[in-house]
Amino acid sequence: MSEPIMVVDVGTMWTKAAIVADGESQMLKEPSSGSYCWPPHQLLTPRLTALKAEAERLLGASVDRVLMLTPNDRGPVSAGGRVMITACTAAGFADVELLFLPGAVTMSAADSDSDSDSDSGSDSEPAPGQVLVCDAGASALRLTLVQSDPGGPGTPWASAIVPECGGDSLDALVVEAIRKKAEWLKPMLNADGGAGERTSIDLADLARRVRHEVTDADTAQDTLTPATPVITFSREELERTMRQPLAKLAAVCKGLRAQAASAGGIATVLLAGGCATTPALQRALSTALACPVSTLPPVEFAAVRGGCEWARSAASRRRPAMSLAVGLRGLTWEIPGGAGHLMGWDLAPGNAYEEGQSLAKIRDEGDAIWDLTAAAPGVLEQAFAADGALVATSDVLAVSRQTSIAPSDRRPLPLRLAAVPGGQFAAFSQDSRQLATLDADGVLRISDSETAVELQNFRVGAAVKPRTVDAATRPDGSWLVAFADNDGVVVVEVATGRRIARVAKGDGTRSVQFSDDGLLLCTGEAERARIWENTGRELLSAKDRPVSGEAVAMSRDGRLVALVSRDGLFTWDRTTRKRHPVRPIRRFSGQVRHLAFSWDASRLLFAMDSDLEMIALPSGVTLWGTSLRAPVLAAEFAPDDQLVAVASHPPAETSLSLRNTVTGEEVDRVSSSAGSCGFAKFSADRRFLVSSEGDNAVLRALAY
Repeated sequence: MSEPIMVVDVGTMWTKAAIVADGESQMLKEPSSGSYCWPPHQLLTPRLTALKAEAERLLGASVDRVLMLTPNDRGPVSAGGRVMITACTAAGFADVELLFLPGAVTMSAADSDSDSDSDSGSDSEPAPGQVLVCDAGASALRLTLVQSDPGGPGTPWASAIVPECGGDSLDALVVEAIRKKAEWLKPMLNADGGAGERTSIDLADLARRVRHEVTDADTAQDTLTPATPVITFSREELERTMRQPLAKLAAVCKGLRAQAASAGGIATVLLAGGCATTPALQRALSTALACPVSTLPPVEFAAVRGGCEWARSAASRRRPAMSLAVGLRGLTWEIPGGAGHLMGWDLAPGNAYEEGQSLAKIRDEGDAIWDLTAAAPGVLEQAFAADGALVATSDVLAVSRQTSIAPSDRRPLPLRLAAVPGGQFAAFSQDSRQLATLDADGVLRISDSETAVELQNFRVGAAVKPRTVDAATRPDGSWLVAFADNDGVVVVEVATGRRIARVAKGDGTRSVQFSDDGLLLCTGEAERARIWENTGRELLSAKDRPVSGEAVAMSRDGRLVALVSRDGLFTWDRTTRKRHPVRPIRRFSGQVRHLAFSWDASRLLFAMDSDLEMIALPSGVTLWGTSLRAPVLAAEFAPDDQLVAVASHPPAETSLSLRNTVTGEEVDRVSSSAGSCGFAKFSADRRFLVSSEGDNAVLRALAY
């Protein structure tokens, strides 16, 4: 149940109001007259105070929230909006909401259609599109193009005002017409001592009465006073006096029709307000707009009725708190003197920045200018503080996305974010914003790293084999996938499915690996290891026979290849095409399980059976070694080369071990709750870790 809300439409001639509580609405009567139209002779604050008192008397409870209808959508930034908020606050309302009146009229129309549908058993809804709302009030005829929104007030798109067609202007024309035909009025209007002014006021009231009467009848008759002659005024005379205002209205309508044409045209015309029942207005609008005009009886309460619909939806306008996406941080600074004025932002949202770069400038109380700089590299996602705003120490002025984290930012235990299909393989894009995974059916899925939403997929045209598939992004961000089939290795663009190369022809390929930038490809084959451009040109052939597919690895920059042959452990340099022996391996009898370069290529992780060694390059010195409970399945360095993730064979191991790269000691263990862990990959920005759990890839955050 939502709190009671009072809905108020402050018009030029009358104020209308209703109270909405427990899903029901009720119009408020003016106590002295019993009318639903409250006179405007009071100032706004006393008028609202009286309305609040009547609503609380009727409801028997406190009313602290009010919805004010405004003629535009500018809300509190407009002068009129500020006046309304100030008056409502002074009248005792704690919460003041503004709703632009044309939007309220569209909601009133939707409510009318809903009632009609309910009676007829139909479930149809109003046609979507541009709605032209014509508010025929006393001061002017306001026309507003509104892009309709089912269940909401819509969005204003264009507007125009025709003061000549307002009720006050039409009454002035009727007054002039009556004066010309009733010569006896002249001395009364020119009388001294205030009598002439009183006659002018009475004549304006008479003009308004006869204008309203000829809405329903061909002729109206009335008297200025009981002692004066009867004045007769016809609908034909009214329409004759309205020719020039209606011509102005037709020209304005033509302009709005032209503007609406670019957005599909005007679907509906709604006429509301005190002058809405004037037949000449209805005909003029229908003719100028070339479409029917609908009125919403009672026309003077159409906006209030729509406002009540919006107030009834208040209970559904709730939003739970969102968890901050991994990598997003609020930016705060210590402002000299505690507060200052923001002079402006030095870069627009969406742009990247480096550590130490100035993001904004402020002017302190002593008029000194200070740069607000970045503590770490990132991307400015959204700026909250506007130019000239007063900002204070610890105010969150913007939100940024980290593009890299320091080792000190890493949490002891990675936070589980999501599981996505793909327990066979995983790779991050260069910018770490996307993740590629491969499932047992050979479907490569590209997902958003932060939301795990799938962005695209591609079916690999070959049986899935361990280590014989890899994916990477090129510098332009597009994904490539390489996989071995019965006739070599195929390189394919994921987005288009276009094959761009075939390399390592034959069926002897045992491993495939991209460089980080996706431009180079390493193939571990039965007789040798080779490096290729992704277009198919061979760059290096390391003519040592690898003992297995796991016995070949390429450095992330594509410069070095490490391989284990029967003669020992060697590295090959692509740029010099020279072979460098790292260490001999005598009495070779074990099985090489894994090779992996550190990110800076200064170390090599070497696993044989259940033994794991960290080897310095190029010296071949063993930095540390350890024996695990089970043979190694996969191992991966973190980007700062201070952590390594190791997955071992089940059933002895089903979890992921995180180890210190300097000592080899285990610093943490990531449990697997849905199957064994077969691989692990870190994102380049140090924010994410992905590992397999059975048929899924589990994404985890390292800093949060």
